[in-house]
Amino acid sequence: MRSMALLLFVIIAPSITIPHCSMPSPSDPVLTSVRFSPSAFDSFKRNAELHYTLRKSSCISVILIRRTTADSLVKVLCVNLNESPGSHAHTWLGDNQMGRFAPAGGYVGIVTADNERSEAAVTVFHY
Repeated sequence: MRSMALLLFVIIAPSITIPHCSMPSPSDPVLTSVRFSPSAFDSFKRNAELHYTLRKSSCISVILIRRTTADSLVKVLCVNLNESPGSHAHTWLGDNQMGRFAPAGGYVGIVTADNERSEAAVTVFHY
């Protein structure tokens, strides 16, 4: 009888939910809220920040590409950086890898955390 009760507990317990308590499922994203602020900027006058939130400690990389028919790498902001859970931001000055101003146009910031990838668009303009 005791083994039958244990067997039922093992089968039923995982389906019991506790109010106001949830465990993250394997499909919950580690990386959330990826966005640029501002989403368009004049790089001669200011810079932009790529913001994101991590749900757990992760190894992250952040790059910027120019989305054209053949995506091209513009800038590497960080590679294999270990970060703690919470909100983070990396500043982009609107420059390329050589430190020169990137031309006006559309760009994409790509954040990878462990095996996840998320993107945010930003526009650079010049007056």
